[in-house]
Amino acid sequence: MKKLFLLTLSFLTLHCANSQCSGYDLTITSSNPICYAFSDGSLTAITTGGNGGDIYTITDSLGNQLNLTNTVNNLLEGWYYVHVEDNMGCELEDSVYLDAPDQIDIDYSITNLICQNIESGSIEVDTVYNATGDYNFISYYWAPNPNGMNGVGQDSIGGLADGTYSITINDENGCSNVFDIDVLSPPALTFADFDFEPCSGGTSGVVFMSGAGGTPDYEYTWTNLGTGDSASNTTWGGLSDGCYEGTITDANGCFIKDTACVSCLSVAELDFEVSIYPNPSSGLITINSNSQENMQLILRNMNGAELYFDENYLFGTAIDFSEIRSGIYILQLSQDSKTSNYRLILE
Repeated sequence: MKKLFLLTLSFLTLHCANSQCSGYDLTITSSNPICYAFSDGSLTAITTGGNGGDIYTITDSLGNQLNLTNTVNNLLEGWYYVHVEDNMGCELEDSVYLDAPDQIDIDYSITNLICQNIESGSIEVDTVYNATGDYNFISYYWAPNPNGMNGVGQDSIGGLADGTYSITINDENGCSNVFDIDVLSPPALTFADFDFEPCSGGTSGVVFMSGAGGTPDYEYTWTNLGTGDSASNTTWGGLSDGCYEGTITDANGCFIKDTACVSCLSVAELDFEVSIYPNPSSGLITINSNSQENMQLILRNMNGAELYFDENYLFGTAIDFSEIRSGIYILQLSQDSKTSNYRLILE
């Protein structure tokens, strides 16, 4: 609600040309701007006594003349000066200060995301400063607003993803201000390393992992999905065939999981040397040997699934595995009843 202030300042000045100026008086009534930086203030100069024919000159603090009548509207905060002269040369001067509210400001609390991509952020406005009118009628408008909660008393918002949120505060008199608030997310928790070494028979397999991002420190857990056995280390060795689930949990309880399936390589039975080049490879490989006989060639993943088959592979012939994703694979060469398995890394 706009407040009307009646101000009569004590330093009213009267310039009297003669005794006819006696009883000549000036009063200024004023209305302050309703909000910060608003130009809706006004003042009216009222004289009593005098000899009629009053001429009003109203100026601002820079000396700009605002009006020749006794009323001026659309005023900002500041000092204003009134000079009045009647038709006998009697003069009056007075001034008034229009005082606007300070700009609306807030204190607020932020809860940032605990884990990346989990919408757990929140913002709460703790205190609104310089609001006019009834504090209980302050309205809050959020953008974006995943909860759809706007209006009087809606001073908090939750379930937020990371990003920038705008809050517009409106008080009872329509004064407002807009604030941008950032909700942050920790870096994504990722595997810096996740791999295994196949066993060459028995229990010589190894799985290993390490974490990055998230919120350190990390806890590591390996679980044998076949037996339920587990280990709390980055590396677990002495393993036989089987699939092992690796879990990394950070200080905030965020976690990631992946599975490594360890396969044991058969003891080579081919009675000649075989070389695979390059290994690791970006996809194109060549297998060389001193044998001139054709071989059966099978490429399997570590779960044993067959990805490539050639019944009559000729040594020295290039093979393109570029369509197969990066990883560790078993290359199986067979001739008659003899079979050898080789580890192939595709990058």
